[in-house]
Amino acid sequence: MMSVRAPGDAHTVIVGGSVAGVRCLQALRQKGYDGRITLVEAEVHQPYDKPDLSKSALTGTEPRRLLDLAEVDDRDEVVLGDPATGVDLTRSEVALSSGRVLVFSDLVVATGARARRLPSFDVFPNVHYLRSLDDARRLRADLAAARRIVVVGGGFIGGEVASSARERGVDVTIVEAGPRLLTRSMPAEVAEHLQGIYERHGVQVVFDTVAARGVPGDGGVLRSVEMGDGSVVEADLVVIGVGSVPNCEWLASSGMPIDDGLHCGPDLRVAGTDRVFAIGDVARVRSATDANGSTSSRHEHWTSAREQASIAAQNIRQVGSATHRATGFVWSDQFGHRIQHVGSADPGADAVVDVAHLDHGGVIFHHRGATGQVVGATAIDAQREFAAVRRALSLAPFAAV
Repeated sequence: MMSVRAPGDAHTVIVGGSVAGVRCLQALRQKGYDGRITLVEAEVHQPYDKPDLSKSALTGTEPRRLLDLAEVDDRDEVVLGDPATGVDLTRSEVALSSGRVLVFSDLVVATGARARRLPSFDVFPNVHYLRSLDDARRLRADLAAARRIVVVGGGFIGGEVASSARERGVDVTIVEAGPRLLTRSMPAEVAEHLQGIYERHGVQVVFDTVAARGVPGDGGVLRSVEMGDGSVVEADLVVIGVGSVPNCEWLASSGMPIDDGLHCGPDLRVAGTDRVFAIGDVARVRSATDANGSTSSRHEHWTSAREQASIAAQNIRQVGSATHRATGFVWSDQFGHRIQHVGSADPGADAVVDVAHLDHGGVIFHHRGATGQVVGATAIDAQREFAAVRRALSLAPFAAV
């Protein structure tokens, strides 16, 4: 039986105030943690829900708040606008940009990730990335005056921005370097179906080419995008969504293992430490089934962030090692359609597909090998059916029937 630590001088410092950090604070309290908690957030805004940024926030609705500061526990402190700048593991200290130093008994790193930038485009004032509330507000203001935009990147953010822009009557061209949409996150059959939805809503999609450079107009404002093949697309603004970079530079001198994320085990403890945890987009988690530690990944999903936060809270609260098993659940709202996915989207998995069925809402099952074992599922406009599938896959991969 797991033993519960005595509170003593327990002080958990959580660095990062997005969904992972806030959920960890809440889970600690729900699990009876009696020490102090300090949540440190680099942004000045009260913690908010980031999935809204590429959805409702672009059409005029501010994102949902994750935490009401007026209802924070007396033992908790929320520090806004004062980013962490370093960690001293020997002294168990976190340094903030203001010069303040926080001494911790447990540290949770939940600093998330930032948009991967295309430096050649950054010289233009009408080039946008979308990772923060300030980003969304600037993009929303510029969209109001735009007639045509280019979206670089055919992932979920690109699709959601395109959907919001078309809702405003703005012409949209998506430029994707790969052969199809959602190359990293969805099977080809789903991507092809979504491409049809995009095109029916007037979105032009260009594959197998890159946005090579921005072409300036009057006043240094970008007026068109030149592609790798030499073609040119005019644009009043450009939105770039080509992946993310984990925010772990502030840990560079800490001695912790950093390589495209902060490396941790399936219990979310950072490798080589006992009292430091990583959760959310910044965490590179080793699989629980990987004995030699060669397989790790970052799970950049809202649901994974919440799941990891609860696991970290449990391991802080109790002596023991609860482990995280990623469910791979992600959703997206585009052009009036709800897309949901759970489990593996491994390109090596086969898919049982009825595209005509998808036109009226349905679920695609992804299975691997001759055994017919289902390893994932994708639904379009089939939320009730998908809920049952998700429950089954949360227990273990199951066989198709």
